[in-house]
Amino acid sequence: MFGNLFSSSSRPRRESGRFRPTLERLGGRFAPTDLAPVIVDFTYTVDEYGTAEFTGRVIDEDPAALTVAFAGGPDSLAGAYAPVAADGTFKLVAALSPDGSDQGTVYAWTMDGAWQQSNVASVDV
Repeated sequence: MFGNLFSSSSRPRRESGRFRPTLERLGGRFAPTDLAPVIVDFTYTVDEYGTAEFTGRVIDEDPAALTVAFAGGPDSLAGAYAPVAADGTFKLVAALSPDGSDQGTVYAWTMDGAWQQSNVASVDV
């Protein structure tokens, strides 16, 4: 009935004597809603020298534009940030004390361009 609703043209077209609506003409009401980012698969590994690798994935419309912030847990993670790759993955490498004294809960979160904050993911170190 409406033909191609997602035409790139902003001008309505005539089709069989009627105007065929475009996405712009419909006011973009069929465009996806911008949802808050979500951090999933947040985990870490540590080697015998105390080098920890925190990894996870951000689900968002444009993950490559985001940066993940870290807090809590070991003091060495205070103010740490990790960029998010185009596929949504992120990685932070940090030096922890090899004697096991760096313990606690590490928190990770991000915020998108619409100022929507993600969930706060956590992992115990």
